[in-house]
Amino acid sequence: MKKFLFFEVLIMPYVVKILFWLIEIVLFIVSLYFIFFEKMGKFPERLLVGLLGFSFITIIVRLFLETWLVIFGIYEQLRKTKDLLK
Repeated sequence: MKKFLFFEVLIMPYVVKILFWLIEIVLFIVSLYFIFFEKMGKFPERLLVGLLGFSFITIIVRLFLETWLVIFGIYEQLRKTKDLLK
């Protein structure tokens, strides 16, 4: 149980942050490349809008997950403190 709690509270937030930052950086670079270095006629506009939309969705999901993990961590700390006070 302690290994699972250690992984979920201490390691998982950093794994999630790194994963979403990598996704956002790749999407941002790809979008900028096609905006500035390729003619729009060669690259479908729908795909570009989809990439930018997906980037915004990952930002929203990342914020939601980070908020949830912080709340979960605070809850676990309060629960441990309550157990220690008993």
